[in-house]
Amino acid sequence: MAQKRLIMNGVHSTAMKVTTEKKKLRKLKAKRKDFNYIREHMVDIDTRLTPEEERILEEGIREFKEGKTIRLEDIERGRCGP
Repeated sequence: MAQKRLIMNGVHSTAMKVTTEKKKLRKLKAKRKDFNYIREHMVDIDTRLTPEEERILEEGIREFKEGKTIRLEDIERGRCGP
């Protein structure tokens, strides 16, 4: 009888281990899903401009439209200015 009880305990223990592993796997899959969502919707801080950077960009665009800019190629070749 003790031998039968031991076998039953072994089967019960194995079933509990499988159930525990399935729960862990389910939790891991849920965490992976959350992580993927966060990663897809996260803003890259390097793509954001500070207010100062926005001001500088707007000033540069305005100067470009007004023809007040010089091409880098001209600067490199020494052809900038009157």
